[in-house]
Amino acid sequence: MESPALFTDLTATAAESAARAAPRDASRSAARLAVINGLRGWAIMAVIYQHYLNEYLTPFFFLERARLGPFLVTHLSLLTNGWFGVNLFFILSGFVLALPYEQQIRALESRADTLAFYARRARRLLPLYYFVLLVTMFAAMSAKLWSLDFLREVALMTSFGFVFDGKMFLPRYNIVLWSLANEFWFAVAFPLLWLVRRRVGIGPVLVVGLIGAFAMRLYGAASWEGSQMAELLMRKDGPAGRIDDFLVGMAVCQLFVRKKLPSGALALVCVVLGLGFVMLGANLWDNVRLDHLPYEACALVNNILQVGFVLVLLGALGDGPRLLRKLFAAWPLQLLGAMCYSLYIWHMAGPVQRRAPWWDVWDVPVYIVLLLLLAALTYRFIEFPKKTWGDLFSGFPR
Repeated sequence: MESPALFTDLTATAAESAARAAPRDASRSAARLAVINGLRGWAIMAVIYQHYLNEYLTPFFFLERARLGPFLVTHLSLLTNGWFGVNLFFILSGFVLALPYEQQIRALESRADTLAFYARRARRLLPLYYFVLLVTMFAAMSAKLWSLDFLREVALMTSFGFVFDGKMFLPRYNIVLWSLANEFWFAVAFPLLWLVRRRVGIGPVLVVGLIGAFAMRLYGAASWEGSQMAELLMRKDGPAGRIDDFLVGMAVCQLFVRKKLPSGALALVCVVLGLGFVMLGANLWDNVRLDHLPYEACALVNNILQVGFVLVLLGALGDGPRLLRKLFAAWPLQLLGAMCYSLYIWHMAGPVQRRAPWWDVWDVPVYIVLLLLLAALTYRFIEFPKKTWGDLFSGFPR
């Protein structure tokens, strides 16, 4: 998913911000940015849980079924929808990409600025992406290397164009790469979005993005009957259908920089209320899956989740109770959040995607340990080859 942006290093941003701020403000800024890493930690745990532990620990509507009229309502829906972590990643991507520009640490005012932005994004995203793609395309090989079909797949995968292809939206090499491709195109669009935001403000950009993305999701959902899953998702969850998440993150970033954040008990209320909206979205989605609601209702679920995650993000970034901050900025969460790109791109890669059919629940912990080790290696040697082990793994919560 660059976010993942998802996969943006916050260290440089925090350091640059601190250099321009008073010591006390710098300390607060660093503490608040630690929350972003922590939220990314929660998001990556939710996604991995969804793909590998959900069916063992909280299968669909596990144990408890409460009804409100014809609808299923259960707090366990929050546990059976870990894929919501991707929505959070998209929102955090918008926040983190916009941050240095909102703080006026960097500028996007010339062609050179835009090229520098793209160069930074390419250095951050492409080395690991191409390395994993090379490994997984050979591991999942089922076509002749000289065939036109395989060469076409290579072209689409290396250019991120597969996300616009109805047959390849969920790549057989690594099905979760669709969200990373979305992140790539969000980054491509960011300079233009930032230019428009500077001229007309974030409000009009956000409104147009929300309406346009909702319409795209509604169109995609309405074409469900007779569509292949990948083709449906291409319409509903491609860059055009999910750009509103990214824009919402940019809007929250502006509130953060302008210090329009809740404090005290209000910050806690925002987090609790936000989790309530996320749970509402989970219940609505589960009822869509049960055909208690028309499939078109899923277009609205994204907007409900946006409200929930924005409230959680504002509350976590605000001056709330110290215990609340620890919930989002604990050292293990920050480390997982910092490593989320490697964790995300490997966790469904190649032959392990959809799990080996002979696995049982006791194999999953071993898999997670091996995943953490593999992700740690690529985090250290591919994502940040110029940094030391200590800088990368023991730099929290500094």
